[in-house]
Amino acid sequence: MSSTLLQLLVETLLYYLACMLVARSREDAPGLIRVLITVLILAFIAGGIHFVIHGIWHSGVLLLILSFVVLWIGLGVGFIRTIIAALIVSLLHTLLERVFTHGMPV
Repeated sequence: MSSTLLQLLVETLLYYLACMLVARSREDAPGLIRVLITVLILAFIAGGIHFVIHGIWHSGVLLLILSFVVLWIGLGVGFIRTIIAALIVSLLHTLLERVFTHGMPV
């Protein structure tokens, strides 16, 4: 339970950071609570899709489309900026996994 909560908090902070980077101005960036609610909605959608249609390749495509729509509406930073924010989060997520899995390269 605590690892899931920690993962949701880290995901929220990554999306918040990405939105702050891609927003036109600080006022256009969504607040931390809005990002947290969006990430929680994404988690429920992903869990539901994996529970109902797990193992079918269509589930990954459906999850990708629904996740993007939820991010686009939930974050409210625009279509292109949502794509850029999702790419930034993917890169940061990969970087964090490599650092915590393999250690920091010297």
